Amino acid sequence: MFREGQGGYGKRGTMRWNLGAGMVLCSVVAVPFAGRAQSYIDVEPQEEEIKEEVEKVSEGKERFCLMNHIPLLQRTDRVMDHIEEISPLKFGAESRFESNWLSEGGDWAKNGVQIEQTYFTEYTRSFGEFSGGAGFEYFQIDSTWKGMKPSTMERDFTVYAPLSWKIFSLEPFWKYIYLDDRRRGFDEIGSEFTLDVPLKPTFYWNHDFSIYTGTYYEWSISHDIDIAPNGERIAVFTPSMAMGLDAHKYQAHTTLTHIDWGLELTFPLIRHIAVTGMLHFTKSLAHGDYSPENDVFHDILPWGGLKLSMEF
Repeated sequence: MFREGQGGYGKRGTMRWNLGAGMVLCSVVAVPFAGRAQSYIDVEPQEEEIKEEVEKVSEGKERFCLMNHIPLLQRTDRVMDHIEEISPLKFGAESRFESNWLSEGGDWAKNGVQIEQTYFTEYTRSFGEFSGGAGFEYFQIDSTWKGMKPSTMERDFTVYAPLSWKIFSLEPFWKYIYLDDRRRGFDEIGSEFTLDVPLKPTFYWNHDFSIYTGTYYEWSISHDIDIAPNGERIAVFTPSMAMGLDAHKYQAHTTLTHIDWGLELTFPLIRHIAVTGMLHFTKSLAHGDYSPENDVFHDILPWGGLKLSMEF
């Protein structure tokens, strides 16, 4: 359900495997006896029904989630399952509450609560081992920086095309960024390239061709580690590291911007909704001509927050 390997939390326990094996054995024994009383044409539909029931048991749909015992959330999960089955579109939403808002190595909002909202819809189709599609994403950052009342700092409108083949994923995009405090906007193009292998190496770049006429690059790695006592995955621990480079976008010269070390712990509330705790340490490798009170680059900056995500 969730991106980056977070979907379908939970593994089947021993008891469910035993139940599934029992049903398989019963089906193997029952079918020959049914065949003596019925023709092969009559038995074949029953065999298909038995196979479907065995698959449902083996799937272990009663996955362990923190709040799957709450009736309202159980019904919410089933409704999302139904929408996912009948809709060709994928939908998602994410809210982040952070102590700082770091973008491309700069600390652009601090000393308050930063609220980020992201909403997206996406359509993809598979053609053998290749898949492709199109999507739209809306992003907004609201801040209480410097004791201000909550105000919107930036709004992003992104059109992208998710493409994948085997372990390779590519996502080219066009983005329009509107800065509320400056009452102006600018355009970016870029892409993200990912290998679906251990450490999940990712390369990202964007180019602003309307105001700054510069390019930003970022390399990152991350790895999901299941926390699964008694065979049930109840959480995912994800360490990560990223490094950025600015090529005449915000810096006068091409220079490395930062190194970021991140630790995230994700808990599924239900199959389609998860909550994540975040702790990051960002070391700046760049310097800017800003006054001390507005300095966006720090030697080492610890920051963190909470993320709530939903996808179906």
